[in-house]
Amino acid sequence: MDLLHIARRCWADALPDCKLQTLERQVCGRRRAEDIPGWAVPDAYHHFVRTGNATHLERILEHNLQDLLTLAELAARLP
Repeated sequence: MDLLHIARRCWADALPDCKLQTLERQVCGRRRAEDIPGWAVPDAYHHFVRTGNATHLERILEHNLQDLLTLAELAARLP
């Protein structure tokens, strides 16, 4: 479920932007440590597909898990 439009309606006046990272910090009160940046996930995954080297798969899965947890928490906090 994409919560971006709903989040903008709920928190746009209170936050500098409605990026997932911002919502995670400001609404959920969490900050990720040593997370692979979202922009790097496709390249890391394609590297795995090409080479079979699974070095970054755990980081990708952890990143995706954190995204899902944040979305679930935001959904629970929607008015």
